[in-house]
Amino acid sequence: MVEELAQAEGAVAACLDVATWAVAEHELVAALDAAHRLEQRLAAVRLALVRELDGGGTAGAQGASSTAVWLRDRLRLTVTAARRLVDLAGTLDAGAPGVRRALADGAISVEQARVIGDTVSTVHATAGAEAADKAVGVLVEWAGQFDLPCSAGWAHGSSTTSLRRPPRPPPVPRWKPRPTGPPETVMSRCPSCTTAACA
Repeated sequence: MVEELAQAEGAVAACLDVATWAVAEHELVAALDAAHRLEQRLAAVRLALVRELDGGGTAGAQGASSTAVWLRDRLRLTVTAARRLVDLAGTLDAGAPGVRRALADGAISVEQARVIGDTVSTVHATAGAEAADKAVGVLVEWAGQFDLPCSAGWAHGSSTTSLRRPPRPPPVPRWKPRPTGPPETVMSRCPSCTTAACA
């Protein structure tokens, strides 16, 4: 694996030397798509490595209090980012092989994998394995068409019924039109008499 990753790193480094200003527009678009897919696939590899190291107790053997702390020091991440990485690796390893495959294929992003993984875990706990498998397919398909809510809390409100179609957008507020006629005449009393007069 190290040799293959070294080859991939060399190929990416070679891309940095390319003068992008001289590349045709359609090639730039194709290169952007390829770079995005590669980014997600590398993320899938990193998550698999993190999960294996976490399960093997590497952090404790090297004197760290947790895998998140070990990742913070080794990869120069924040503790929050490192903990999210460990949590996502565990979620995808625990029972979401379809999500792992989608991420490895570059079909979804890391954040989409996080939301889908949390949702599938909740569906599995409440509705069973069959419903969770169906949820993976539906949510991966939605990820290519809609913005999935970037919050794990959305998972707790999901069910097999709510996964049948994407959530409806919020209703557009209706504003009452303002009157377009002439301004109202303001009436006041003449100071020298008791009759009303125009101000």
